[in-house]
Amino acid sequence: MANTATSFYIPATNTNYVELDFDATTLGSAWTMEFWAHSLTGYFFSSYNGTHGVYAEAGGTWYTNMGGTAATVAGGLSTVAAWNHYALCRNGDTVSTYKNGVVVATHLNTSFTVMGGGNIRVGRNGTDTSDGSGYFDAVRISEVARYGNIDTPTTQLNTWQTAGRGQNALLPHHTKLLIQANSSTTTSSTIVDQSAFGHTV
Repeated sequence: MANTATSFYIPATNTNYVELDFDATTLGSAWTMEFWAHSLTGYFFSSYNGTHGVYAEAGGTWYTNMGGTAATVAGGLSTVAAWNHYALCRNGDTVSTYKNGVVVATHLNTSFTVMGGGNIRVGRNGTDTSDGSGYFDAVRISEVARYGNIDTPTTQLNTWQTAGRGQNALLPHHTKLLIQANSSTTTSSTIVDQSAFGHTV
């Protein structure tokens, strides 16, 4: 969760921004860009090197450009004075946006290749004057699709299981409580935790 005391503030104007030492063109076909933000204005997040690779706009949209194939995807990016978590996630041909862990929109394009642009900038939109401002915390860029549709397991977890579009590994120790229907016990009034923890229910 974001913390106002430890967050950083980017004021408006194109001289105020933080440039991350990370070149967006190194991202492959699976990645996630995410952060907590508060009181957003303008175009506050981008990668740019003569052309945009990605940018986010406080009016609500994300823009991506991968190999000359552009997409504008609704992102629910809010100007309200409250902390919200935002994520842009690519998994192969699909780009999805999330607000507070909930899917806002998904865009499918089979022509996507490598991300355009350059280093990621927080508080700046390339070289123009449409720069933004806001409070930011926990900015993270991952070379993996961290979010996706998590399938509810229909059987007890095995040693290793892959869940959903984001291909997140679900291991037995991730399961703290597992209650499932079993055809041999559906008439029983006893509820049993089948995880390794064996909680009393």
